[in-house]
Amino acid sequence: FGKTWSNVDKSKHLFGVDISSYQSPVSWSKLSKQGIKYVICRAIGSSHGTWNGTTFVDGEGKLNMDSSLFSYVTNARARNIPVGTYYFATPLLDMSDNGSFTSAVQQATHYADILEAVFGKFQFGDIYPFVDFENYNDAQTKLTSDYAVGWIKKFKEVFEARIPTRLGLYTGYYFVQALNDFNDDPVITKMPLWIANYTYRDNPYENKMIQVGQWEVWIMWQYGDNVINP
Repeated sequence: FGKTWSNVDKSKHLFGVDISSYQSPVSWSKLSKQGIKYVICRAIGSSHGTWNGTTFVDGEGKLNMDSSLFSYVTNARARNIPVGTYYFATPLLDMSDNGSFTSAVQQATHYADILEAVFGKFQFGDIYPFVDFENYNDAQTKLTSDYAVGWIKKFKEVFEARIPTRLGLYTGYYFVQALNDFNDDPVITKMPLWIANYTYRDNPYENKMIQVGQWEVWIMWQYGDNVINP
């Protein structure tokens, strides 16, 4: 896919869904009837909670595998639906580690461990795996674009040394802007991009996708979070 719908061969465009335990139980027969061509499953729960300056407290599912991952992969495979995954990143766990990016190493290793437990040794599913980066610089977290870029690059380095495929980046247009387009870092902007930029329209072809930083192409556009109910 390209930067805009106008330069996309719409006959080759595939619709998919992003699912996690929040959508459980999923009606797989309903998804098939809706023409879904692939599913992307959350591999790990998010860490939304209260930031106390050092870590999250009372966060949901922090660093825990999504409870529905195994069943979703099993059901998708049983119906010959290509399946991929994403890992919700938590870089704020080690912002004071002087650039060693300890949590990036730990979380990339954790993601690789999860994929191998689900799919088998060196396996990752049918679609690029993605690191989901939805953190930004504000008065509370004080996350800088330099730290975000370094963290993602370290995660990518460790993960790709374990799993023989390219790691993609899943993020929102808002976060790209808030983090200075990830400093236009050439390593980051060559990662396969799954961009969230919501329009909430049933027909995304009516909309033109905005250019995202210095990415030349994006491979998936998440244009809503309630368009299809699984």
